[in-house]
Amino acid sequence: LDLADGDTVAVRDKAEIAGTLVHQRHRGLWFDRDMVRFCGQPDVVRKRVSRIIHEATGRMVVMKSPCIVLEDGIATGEFLRLCPQHEYIFWREAWLKKR
Repeated sequence: LDLADGDTVAVRDKAEIAGTLVHQRHRGLWFDRDMVRFCGQPDVVRKRVSRIIHEATGRMVVMKSPCIVLEDGIATGEFLRLCPQHEYIFWREAWLKKR
């Protein structure tokens, strides 16, 4: 899709996303229950992410496959025993479609 900051997208439905997953992952990135509530919803691309800081080591990691962060795609921690979270969710372009 070659998505850029500010592009309007919609998260694909659960069945479409399921078709891209192997053991609940797409190119190493998890699709979990916290993400299902966004299926079918429109959103705006906030950022394309290609590097992250690995929490355990504190080192910079370059992602083999960049991912997308959406404006309203925030993790709640609801399915992690209500662990306090307010982090952006990483999305694969395969899980999104342009609007």
